[in-house]
Amino acid sequence: MRNALLLSVLVAASTLAADPSITSVTPSEGPVAGGTIVIVRGSGFSDVLLGSPPIAGVSPAVSFGSTEAASVRFIDEQTLEVKTPPHLPTTVSISVFNRDASGSAHLDRAFTFTGDPQSAFDPLLFPVFLPPIEGAFGARFETTARVSNRTFAQRSTFYGIETSCYLFTPTTGPYDANVISQSQELLTGCSRSTGRVLWVRRSGNPLVANLRVRDTSRQAMSAGVEVPVVQLSDFTNDRIVLMGVPADPRFRKMLRVYSLDSGSVFANLSFNGQSVSPIFLKPSTSIFEPAYTELSDFPTNLPAGSTMEVSLASPSRIWAFISVTNNDTQEITLISPQP
Repeated sequence: MRNALLLSVLVAASTLAADPSITSVTPSEGPVAGGTIVIVRGSGFSDVLLGSPPIAGVSPAVSFGSTEAASVRFIDEQTLEVKTPPHLPTTVSISVFNRDASGSAHLDRAFTFTGDPQSAFDPLLFPVFLPPIEGAFGARFETTARVSNRTFAQRSTFYGIETSCYLFTPTTGPYDANVISQSQELLTGCSRSTGRVLWVRRSGNPLVANLRVRDTSRQAMSAGVEVPVVQLSDFTNDRIVLMGVPADPRFRKMLRVYSLDSGSVFANLSFNGQSVSPIFLKPSTSIFEPAYTELSDFPTNLPAGSTMEVSLASPSRIWAFISVTNNDTQEITLISPQP
């Protein structure tokens, strides 16, 4: 009887009380690795969990953007001590959610995460991240990305999915913090230029991922071709060698070059040891997009049936591959860097 009375009083009080509010956040910035102790001041904070009976001593939930705080300590109704989580560099809102159903508080642009994202996150380059493409002779090329934890015992968080992209089972959560707890397909239904960098929070349980390009107009003939998902260690400023590129004009060839470095990036290109003009990569406009360029202008004066060696050298860290498409069958072959 006493618990029921206490619950009814609590519910009545929560409906009459004003929503909590946030008035200040100190400090207002910290490193991307997280761990900064932040004092959130305001009013109406509660340490009660609504239940039967209600439970006291439970701090409210706090989030930075869509990422939950690493820890929250309730000091009083006007003060919370919060530890920041790892987060990519950006300015985010802070939200406080009382667990007794008395409401929530929200402060826009309240905290800025600063620093090099590679100090707390690992980049994964998905070199092909495009919606379906119509090819020659009725071909329709579709790209599917798959991601999974190495083990199911833990969860991994990755960042970089737009709201126009989506996941199978379960449906996508907030675009910047999709939690993967099982193998899922990441459909490239978003309008995206070639190449997308997803960031994985560094942990003992990294993600594994793959990409597959398939001609769905001939799906019974081929399971498609697998495209490497590129880790930071795969990028190099040593010479990249791509061997056995067919010179036959019946094959369409596309060289794609990527870099995670900021600023101006270029590469010196050679065909069979003969240098040509340097190629310049389009600079990255965000941490989710690599610097990128593509080239389809290959030598045409080579004997039919011969192959060529394509090499690149750059002072920046780059990665590259060549896609080769058979004009008759539309079958795709990839030529990746030699180890």
